[in-house]
Amino acid sequence: GFLRKCLMEEKNSEQMLRFSPTITSEQKKISDIYSLILEEYKAKQTGYMVVIQGYFIRLLDYLVTNYQFSFSKDVRNQYREYLFQEVKRYMYIHYQDIRLSDLSAVFHYQENYFNRLIREFTGKSYSVYLIHVRMKTARDLLEYTDESIEEIMEMAGYHNKGFFYRAFTEEYGVTPAVYRKQLQTREHAGRKRDA
Repeated sequence: GFLRKCLMEEKNSEQMLRFSPTITSEQKKISDIYSLILEEYKAKQTGYMVVIQGYFIRLLDYLVTNYQFSFSKDVRNQYREYLFQEVKRYMYIHYQDIRLSDLSAVFHYQENYFNRLIREFTGKSYSVYLIHVRMKTARDLLEYTDESIEEIMEMAGYHNKGFFYRAFTEEYGVTPAVYRKQLQTREHAGRKRDA
């Protein structure tokens, strides 16, 4: 589905995917599928276009499964950025209990690929970036809710208060309690000025 969507979106840009066979004997299977497509087209029996579409889907599936394919450099860079944004979005949704293996299962890349991808766009490893995501979430919860710090700690995916406090302090320079107190002081000062 992804490949078909890419091909449809890029059909007018004249960009191409290059497929290279992993084994040279695989080319016979491709030729056989081409022959079936041509036979259907020549015969033009009822429903031939649906049959041809089926052959094309089979062809694309076969190419993706048995061939290595590469994008042009520009498309590859756009794809990596798009993939990072999707990984980032997934991490922000599942930050409480996400594992690197979850990314692998969802996006179908090896686990070490995500460390490289995340480092490329953030300068941080997966685990450091996950802490950043959790701390940003905790900070937002401190700022926009009245939940207790213990509840926020659990909501952010932490079960150890000491580790949570240490991670928050490293990220923002103050403990969660001090951060919330500073927010309240600023809000109080703002209200006084408005009055």
